[in-house]
Amino acid sequence: MPPPDGFIYGNIDESKIFKFFAINVTIGVTMPKLVEQLDRNTQKIHPVVDPVTVDKINELLKTGDFRGLSDLIRKSVEFLYMEYKIKGKLKPSKTAEEIADEIEQKKHKPVREECLGEEEIR
Repeated sequence: MPPPDGFIYGNIDESKIFKFFAINVTIGVTMPKLVEQLDRNTQKIHPVVDPVTVDKINELLKTGDFRGLSDLIRKSVEFLYMEYKIKGKLKPSKTAEEIADEIEQKKHKPVREECLGEEEIR
């Protein structure tokens, strides 16, 4: 019986591979498709992580600061995004000229300014 497409076995004896398949352990490694960009409507992702990363995830989850794995991933992405933005590694979504044009065309509501005296602030 040939191995499934996409599996890489290296120099492993085939008889050992079939024994492992019999007990539902896969030795082969499926090569993941590299994702360059997600569709905006994507709701589920299936990342591949190594055991050391799993240990780090578990350690973070044990702190109780996250509602679950999805919350941890969302906050991690937000943190990394802000770090990249601060370092200037991300391209702005609009140029300064585009923003200025939008302001001139009154596409943005003006910010309402209120003068609050010291008494009102306290």
